[in-house]
Amino acid sequence: MFTLSQEQAATEAGTVNRTLVTAYLLTGRIDRAEKPSREAVADWNPDIESGEALFRRVVTSALRNWRRRDANGLNRAREDVAYAYLPAELQAGLDLKAALRQSFVLHLLIEFSRDECAGPLGSSVE
Repeated sequence: MFTLSQEQAATEAGTVNRTLVTAYLLTGRIDRAEKPSREAVADWNPDIESGEALFRRVVTSALRNWRRRDANGLNRAREDVAYAYLPAELQAGLDLKAALRQSFVLHLLIEFSRDECAGPLGSSVE
């Protein structure tokens, strides 16, 4: 049986894992997902902040980081070692072009509403 601290640690580990995988799917490259994830986790205080607050902070940071650094638009996801560890469905998602992949992740995988998707993607709902 879990004690509260073991249960909390398992929940926090799941939140961190979900956060990193989502950042990877949004940026298309593990190297671009690690920095915003690592920084947000380092600043996260799970005693006063929810896992959802961490998750949303990383989503916003990963997309902002991706827009600044994606000069050539090439998708190098298959070159990442982490690619092989994803289920086939998520590997297929990584093969999508950036705008479609990001919309797919935000709206279909993490179930953000259209309004919630528009801001991070830099677009309007219309």
